[in-house]
Amino acid sequence: MKQHAILLCIAAMVFGIASPFFAGVFASTPFAAWFHLLPTAVDQWLWPEGDTLMLAVSMMVFTVQYLVLFAVAAATPPLILVALDFLAGPRRRSRLMGPRGH
Repeated sequence: MKQHAILLCIAAMVFGIASPFFAGVFASTPFAAWFHLLPTAVDQWLWPEGDTLMLAVSMMVFTVQYLVLFAVAAATPPLILVALDFLAGPRRRSRLMGPRGH
């Protein structure tokens, strides 16, 4: 599990560093908000005067975005299993509560 988390962090850093260079490719697609909205908002919040460190800030923001995306993707399958167990009905859940079914 620890190696898996480290690999996801490394992948997020690689994608975060590469994303500013691919932002122009996705300018007219539905992914434009992913590549422009949050990095621009953070840059304007930190340095409202201009593009002082926009590239470095964009890389940092993209890395955090990918970390959040990977965390949500990793947490989704267990949550789906819990939801399916809940929707399965009381007969299946009673086995999980013990031999008497309380």
